[in-house]
Amino acid sequence: MTRLPVAARPLTKRQRAMLDCIIDFKVRNDGNPPTFREIGDAAGISSMGLVQYHLHQLIAKGYIRMSEDKKQRICVVGGIWTYQPTATTGAAV
Repeated sequence: MTRLPVAARPLTKRQRAMLDCIIDFKVRNDGNPPTFREIGDAAGISSMGLVQYHLHQLIAKGYIRMSEDKKQRICVVGGIWTYQPTATTGAAV
């Protein structure tokens, strides 16, 4: 099965809000991802099951992936966001 490019797999409003939350949070917090609760709050979702559903949709569409360690870190895929700490401050550029 041929995967479509990321741009060809559009996001729903909630999925876009969740992806924006993840990217914004990672930029502000030295590359650390938000919790599922923080993602849900940003997208206006109180059900953690629904948050997980939309995260799985973002994975299926190729926007994010989950790290393989036990911490369940969320990684943004494909140059949408890249964390590069500066040498002097350690802050994201």
